[in-house]
Amino acid sequence: MNVLILAPRAAQQLDYPAFQANDRFRLFWSTVLTHLFDYRREPPLPTGLLFEVDTDATQDPVGLPSFRKLVKLYWGGADAEEILRDAHGGVPSGAAALPFPGRSLLCAFRRDFRSLGAVLPAVGFPGAAETYLAQIVKESPADAEAQYNLALSRREISKTELALSGVHAALAAKPVFPEAENLLAVLLMDSGRIAEACAQLERTTREAPDLVEAWNNLGYARLRQGELASAREALERALALAPDFPDALDNLGIVMARQRDLTKAGELFRRVLELQPENEQAANNLGVLCAQQGKAQEALETFRTLLQHNPEASSALYNLAKLEISLGHAAEAKTLLESWLAKHPGDDTARKLLERTR
Repeated sequence: MNVLILAPRAAQQLDYPAFQANDRFRLFWSTVLTHLFDYRREPPLPTGLLFEVDTDATQDPVGLPSFRKLVKLYWGGADAEEILRDAHGGVPSGAAALPFPGRSLLCAFRRDFRSLGAVLPAVGFPGAAETYLAQIVKESPADAEAQYNLALSRREISKTELALSGVHAALAAKPVFPEAENLLAVLLMDSGRIAEACAQLERTTREAPDLVEAWNNLGYARLRQGELASAREALERALALAPDFPDALDNLGIVMARQRDLTKAGELFRRVLELQPENEQAANNLGVLCAQQGKAQEALETFRTLLQHNPEASSALYNLAKLEISLGHAAEAKTLLESWLAKHPGDDTARKLLERTR
């Protein structure tokens, strides 16, 4: 079975499944072209991609693991007759498959997926990165960097136990590896092992005192343990190294709020949003803080702006609905929650809030 991703008009003339790609799919293939073919131009639209896929492939073109082989690229689109000829008759050579110049060498060739595997998580494709990095690790289990990048990708797709195994393998291959030690601590926190994570981060910050992420994570771990003074100390160390590090600013804002310095907390959350206007956690924290301070209008605007940036920000939606109810705006809260429940009918929290509007 062959599947093509292309412009809708040509797709309507084909006698086998065809899908229209979205921007996310386009970004993925731009990254592939850059790192596998060293071709550093954005594909023009429309561009077609002819694949050979497994017979049980899903109908979702973002289901990348089911796509076994990229057969041909149609740079700038193609007519249905050309596509059907290629689909039914095959593509005879690599030269015919690629729409840009190249040459074949009669020698052994092995593609290195390291750079592609390392960059895919950064552009939002950790699942695809896992596929490439797992192949490297299978062939070179002592490759510490590959083990580390694979662990990073697996954490992003919630494979915590596999990620822990990978980061231990990275440290076995390269015992002095502060970034991997930091990742180990993060994974321990993900597993609820906060005391172990603190101990690990204390070692890491002693061995690598300039690693900003480790100081931030140590501050966050201590915050989770309720050790506000030592959390603040670690976060201030992080900000001394990187004054505009958003995660440390946000975490310090939480510490200051719990220490009842609400003015300073608000300044820190607002600074995060200056740096990252779509930062969900900082916006939600600021909205809650403003509501606690009686700054209802700023709280409303903060939650609404966040939901415009990210309509799936459930915590902001709950907090906005609670605030609307507390202000006597039951109709506004009802409209908000009914719209959400139309898309998320199983959300019990939203349903309970909706009952409060009646």
